Amino acid sequence: MFVEIDNSPRDYAWGSVHAIAELLGRPASGQPEAELWLGAHPGSPSRIVHPDETGGASDIAAWISADPATAVGDLSALPFLLKVLAAETALSIQVHPSMEQAVAGFARDNAAGIAVDAPNRNYRDASHKPELIFCVSESFHALCGMRAVADSIAVIRAFVTEGAARDLPTHELQRFAAALGEDLESVRDVVAMLLESHSPRARTIVNELVAIATSVAPDSPI
Repeated sequence: MFVEIDNSPRDYAWGSVHAIAELLGRPASGQPEAELWLGAHPGSPSRIVHPDETGGASDIAAWISADPATAVGDLSALPFLLKVLAAETALSIQVHPSMEQAVAGFARDNAAGIAVDAPNRNYRDASHKPELIFCVSESFHALCGMRAVADSIAVIRAFVTEGAARDLPTHELQRFAAALGEDLESVRDVVAMLLESHSPRARTIVNELVAIATSVAPDSPI
């Protein structure tokens, strides 16, 4: 059974102000529209345009709950969430958990009484979020995974060499490279430090990198 659905785009700051509106053939809102969610996720289930076709259910989640056999057949839930992404600027760095981590983390946040929409909540559902990207624009560039540690160290040391040659600060970069080279647990700690909100050390590392990068020629290997 096919039913017409719609939703309100998520207004994340990195979103385009026109792409989703143009795709749907409606006027732009003038605000960033980053993601259009089409699915039954409780955070933003798709609206059903003609509720009379679904027994009065106004969104997909309500329809599945009321009539799962008609909505999803032999399944207990819709097994995917389709997102239409429109990125105007760089997206945030994301780390997705394993299925086991997602289930445990979701239960832990629930037990702690953290609201699902709270900004300090890590797990908003129990899914491990495997993703498939299908590009409908001319291009969409994404980085996935992490560079080999040895390659990362070599790049950082190249920055240190260039910075030292220009009398630029490299102290934190040197500490950074040394920490990466110690062992796997140290790599985990270093990445956690870089992703920590308002980390003074991470800010210094970035400042040193930017100062060196802007001082070298555009065709420099670093």
